[in-house]
Amino acid sequence: MIQAVLFDLDGTLADTARDLGAALNRLLAEEGLPPQPYSAIRPIASHGARGLVSLGFGIDREHPRFEEYRLRFLDHYEHSFADETVLFDGINSMLDGIAAKG
Repeated sequence: MIQAVLFDLDGTLADTARDLGAALNRLLAEEGLPPQPYSAIRPIASHGARGLVSLGFGIDREHPRFEEYRLRFLDHYEHSFADETVLFDGINSMLDGIAAKG
């Protein structure tokens, strides 16, 4: 008997790529860098803060400012994580089905 169903909300139930991209682009603007287009952000969004910082700044985790950028990115995201986030299609009915099975 199944007693629990666990989900990773960010990127599994909810499409958060636009809010993640907006946080990255705000950070890039602070640094005087051009924004990344959504078409570049979308495939990297599932890699989280580390992937997006690497994308935006063209650096890896060994770069001396990487952790600073990552933390600043997370601060931006914390203040606007649900501005454009939506549930993926079919999620509500799936959750209703799970709830109906107890």
